[in-house]
Amino acid sequence: MIHGNYFYIFQLWESVTTYHPYHEEVFHGSSNPASKNQKKEKVKQQSTGIQNILRSLAPRHAEVIKELASLQLAQFEQNGQTLIPYKTLFKNCQRNMFISSDLALRNVLRELEDHHIVEYQQQDEGEMIYIQFDVDMLKTIIDFRRR
Repeated sequence: MIHGNYFYIFQLWESVTTYHPYHEEVFHGSSNPASKNQKKEKVKQQSTGIQNILRSLAPRHAEVIKELASLQLAQFEQNGQTLIPYKTLFKNCQRNMFISSDLALRNVLRELEDHHIVEYQQQDEGEMIYIQFDVDMLKTIIDFRRR
């Protein structure tokens, strides 16, 4: 006979989600580099950090962030803007079969937002989203290939 409390003794999983940002993986070294060599080293470390983050994501999540980076870079080169309409990202991701529903995309973006990789802004045109890294980091994200 199984008693009521006996079942909970053998819990098979436990959530260890911390929701902490990826600052350590992305921003290695000092926060105020004094020389050009230190700046180059910091950019290299950030690039490595971004690649580590992308490798740790599920493949479809990585494809979503690569799509957002592509849209953002194209938008920036065209008119200097970095904000991408959520609807545009959703349509592109759905067309490329990275996600199948609005809820699926929102779950992916929520995870990326929890780690301070993407941010939302509410504008008159609607919900806007962007990756909060510079152009070089966007190119690193776009060029990422899973090994």
